Amino acid sequence: MRVTVDSKPRNGPSELDLLFTPLVADVWNGQRRRVTPEHMLLHLMRDPDVAAHLAAHGVAITELTARLTEFVAALPQSSSDAHVPEPITEDVVTIIRTSIHRVLMQRREAEPTKFDVLDGLLDESLGLQVTRWICAAVPATALDSLRGVSGRSCALCHGLAPQGSSTVVPYRGTLCPECMAAIRAADAK
Repeated sequence: MRVTVDSKPRNGPSELDLLFTPLVADVWNGQRRRVTPEHMLLHLMRDPDVAAHLAAHGVAITELTARLTEFVAALPQSSSDAHVPEPITEDVVTIIRTSIHRVLMQRREAEPTKFDVLDGLLDESLGLQVTRWICAAVPATALDSLRGVSGRSCALCHGLAPQGSSTVVPYRGTLCPECMAAIRAADAK
């Protein structure tokens, strides 16, 4: 059983679990020293929905990926005898807090989604290098529309569940129209 931001029970992994588990596992397996915002963004950009959202807003994905990959490759790697007490940097913690704060301010009964994390990465008030890189990779006219995705992620397929056409299941999450149709079809059998 999982616990959401508002302490209501939930089953299955959250989107934050799905985002951070492989990143933290890389730290504990010695593949990297710490999880940074740059690691987060690279991982998010591998998600088809996030990649589609970024591409739809004119983000120069190839250039941004190359810049992030170069930066991450230059970071110190973990040595086998070094113990890292905190696998997540303070900047990553700040992004998570910012994402949770956005959910609470919107009075959503759900955990932060990958799009909330993306919004945190786009928050220029945090003063992060990764934010400046994203902003530089986006046409100036598209930057505002890139922020604040109007929708949540589907609790089943983790795709975008657009506001107004999705179904909110109290204490369970939001379902996109496609998953809701599949559930109705299965229920009808």
